[in-house]
Amino acid sequence: MAACARDWRSGGALRFERLAPEVAAGAWIDTLLALETSGWKGREGVAAAADPATERCFRAILTDAHARGALDFHRMTVGDATIAMLANLESGDESFQLKIAYDEEWAAFSPGVLIEMAYLEHALDVRGLARVDSCARAGHPMIDRLWPARRTIVSLAVPFDNVRSRLMCRGMEAWRRRRANRREQA
Repeated sequence: MAACARDWRSGGALRFERLAPEVAAGAWIDTLLALETSGWKGREGVAAAADPATERCFRAILTDAHARGALDFHRMTVGDATIAMLANLESGDESFQLKIAYDEEWAAFSPGVLIEMAYLEHALDVRGLARVDSCARAGHPMIDRLWPARRTIVSLAVPFDNVRSRLMCRGMEAWRRRRANRREQA
């Protein structure tokens, strides 16, 4: 990180900041959504702000979590520019990463990796959380290098005691098997 900090000096000081509990989250949420929209997620139409209902839901989740003290929101800046952000939801001694975004103009310096590493140090070493879940898909190119261990997560559908519910559960299971087979063949 020190080498990157030296390289970035031309743009200003490299800083890692955390949203304080007494500061409103709105401006940070705006910046996070703008960062996400400016990158590949925006180009592919999968950024939270690409769909008004998804954006409203995302904003409500973050705003409510912040009000309850369950949002751990971080940003990395160079000078006055925000180049990466990471929003985490906390419950007890665990943290779940909800969203990460970075400015692709800084991609050569791996801002996503750097904010992730800074956050892990903060969450595990400073705060002493027991677990942090990246919530990333298996095979994620950045996360798998930082998080070699995986927690197995299963999805289980239990039908109600009627024919329609059993048929729906069987259909969902058949769909999952077909999808898994396609992935294995690819």
